[in-house]
Amino acid sequence: MKQLILYLFFGLNMATSYAQTQFKVLPKDNTATPVSPQLMGSFYELGFGRSDLLWGEMLFNRDFEITKPVSERNIWLAFSREAKEKEDWWHSGYEEPLWYIRKADSKDEKLPLYSNNYWPSAHGKYFVQIDNRKKAVSTQLSQDRIYLKKGNGYNFSGLFSAGTYFSDEKYAKNNVPVKVALYKEGDFNTPLSEVTIQVNTNQFNLYETKINPVAYEGWCTFVVDVPNNACVGIDFLSLTEENTIFGWKRETVDRIKNEIKPRSIRFPGGCFASLYDWRQGVGPREKRPVSYDTWWNCELVNDVGTVEMVQLCRYIGAEPFFCVPVMFNDEFNAAEWVDFCNNPNNERRIAYGYKEALNVKYWELENEPYRRFDAITFANRCVAFAKAMKAKDPDIKIAIGNYWVFNKQFEKMLEIVGPYVDLITNRGGTIGEMHQDLTILNKYNQEQDKSIRLCHTEFRAPLSREEKGVDGLNQLENKDDETLFNRSVRWEYAMNMVDQYIQFQNMGSQFYTANFTNLTDGWGESLINIAKEKCYLSAAGVAYSLLNSLDIAYPQQIVCANTKNEIVIQAAWNRSRNKLTLLLLNFNPQQEQTCRIDLSSFKQSFVKKGRAYRIAPLFSGTFNNTLQPEAVKVEQIEQTISKKLNLKLHPMSLNAIEMEIK
Repeated sequence: MKQLILYLFFGLNMATSYAQTQFKVLPKDNTATPVSPQLMGSFYELGFGRSDLLWGEMLFNRDFEITKPVSERNIWLAFSREAKEKEDWWHSGYEEPLWYIRKADSKDEKLPLYSNNYWPSAHGKYFVQIDNRKKAVSTQLSQDRIYLKKGNGYNFSGLFSAGTYFSDEKYAKNNVPVKVALYKEGDFNTPLSEVTIQVNTNQFNLYETKINPVAYEGWCTFVVDVPNNACVGIDFLSLTEENTIFGWKRETVDRIKNEIKPRSIRFPGGCFASLYDWRQGVGPREKRPVSYDTWWNCELVNDVGTVEMVQLCRYIGAEPFFCVPVMFNDEFNAAEWVDFCNNPNNERRIAYGYKEALNVKYWELENEPYRRFDAITFANRCVAFAKAMKAKDPDIKIAIGNYWVFNKQFEKMLEIVGPYVDLITNRGGTIGEMHQDLTILNKYNQEQDKSIRLCHTEFRAPLSREEKGVDGLNQLENKDDETLFNRSVRWEYAMNMVDQYIQFQNMGSQFYTANFTNLTDGWGESLINIAKEKCYLSAAGVAYSLLNSLDIAYPQQIVCANTKNEIVIQAAWNRSRNKLTLLLLNFNPQQEQTCRIDLSSFKQSFVKKGRAYRIAPLFSGTFNNTLQPEAVKVEQIEQTISKKLNLKLHPMSLNAIEMEIK
């Protein structure tokens, strides 16, 4: 990849050879209400992509359930290169290292798996049994491609049995000393760190220990060493850094909190939500069942559930936005989930150690209901759900979808569900269609004294600005052979995302949120990527972070002269109306553009020095990766401010200027 070239940012003296565009900003609000402070949301889908990389687990297939690579089973995923490792979005977090058995110097990838068809039972369908009763040497259950960080300690746990499985006694006659160790990858001479656990139970029981910090940073092999003359059952292994935040990876979570700052997180899907059983994701993790999802053909050990998602959201400052199954479950299930979260006296939650209510405010009914229902049947079903859920907590906000084939029935749907819901999500509708929705909503709200708002709970930007009929799924034919996923990592996609968010801003607070797909590692669709050795923002994540940091509340009216479709501009006051922010996008991939910004209609005087930000990679196809994690980045400089600005916008660039009044 070519080296990123940084241009100079704004210049006041422009050569006349550049294309020129004139804008006059008027001191008149473009919206009746301010921009929703919750506009910038995101999305975390169980089972899709590798969203699980945000969770602290370092072992792949730690429950021995995955018998076929995840990357080969996901029906949504497509490849365009000769090997998946050469896709633009690929990084080490997507690796799927196999477990193997090591005896002396031999290596065997065929594991001694036992199935829990009826008995014995550990966790999930499979466990490993290492039978060394007739062997003179120990056997090592191993996994490579573990990345250790210098000075970090680690927590280990697992379900172990001394091998008899069936007994009226809990404890076996003999202890089996099982070693848990970390080695430099490929070097089994001396462990970097090692600890011994004494397995002494007949049935599978949870064993936990700590692995001391090491002075080494780099790739290593994780080993469970079973001695000779012993038989041990092994399942549900866990290796995490000891400094996680509620079980989530600290470095990544802190970057999400401090840089990306999503205002809401939709969970658990997406497609997975339609079949999700929230009960499988609460309580002690070793007692949570494995979920075998039919949408994404994946196995989930349910590390992340209701409480974990709420803890993440509270830490990063986001509202949890839960998606409730409607197609394949009933309103009683939904009401019980609300009660678990929001009833201060819910016995199940308290029994699991969470005395304080979780206070989940936002609930969406179903993911893609048109898979099973017509519009009117779905609307009537939503009434039953909303009544049952609000009987548990009348303060919750409920969202339902009117998108795609349902949209032409929106007015009839609204007549049915209007008294019971608070948000309408139009996933995939064009901006024009959304404005039509707002017209319908405004009329209904005025007549019925309601305040239902519009939102977008699974937001994808167009792959290109030429795609006028984007359906929200980005399944339109590409002009080239590249996949949705390779195109989603690139700077052009990030620019399209910002363009869409600006249009959402210009709907004011009537548009509540747009939850960007995905927060992390959705096969390229993500704001942040979590490789094993480091995390880094995607191109979209860098643009999202900048946009979300700007204090934009009241977009102003703009008159354009000699304008081109290549330039997008937004001028907006903050809520205190003491700072005006200019946001400018130049979509021309080759040519610099001169923008003349006339602010003379404003009576206020501005401080002569303002802050300016710019993202302008050399190519529209530039993207971040582990080797160049800042190929797309924000540059901040000081900008001279006047009532008439001549600004130079470099090709394919996002630019922002913050101007404070005197």
